[in-house]
Amino acid sequence: MYFQHSLYEPEARKINTTYLNGISLHFGNKLCMFLNILLKKNERIKTVKDEMKKKGTTEMEVSAAVKDIVEQCSRIKTVILSGRRFSS
Repeated sequence: MYFQHSLYEPEARKINTTYLNGISLHFGNKLCMFLNILLKKNERIKTVKDEMKKKGTTEMEVSAAVKDIVEQCSRIKTVILSGRRFSS
């Protein structure tokens, strides 16, 4: 029985290492995706675009509004990922 255990131990380590590497490599991306969903980034962008196009605003104004939303979300993500506290 010990012989079989010693054969599987290196494979178990490889699997564990691969699993942990996958988590560490993709954690930031998955967290950003989660925050985009939590902040409703895509919904907000779509709503702003639709409302502004109904009002007849220019593409540059629409683009500026979308950029503002993206920057707000990016600031929140930066603060969360850095571990700092929000300040007013």
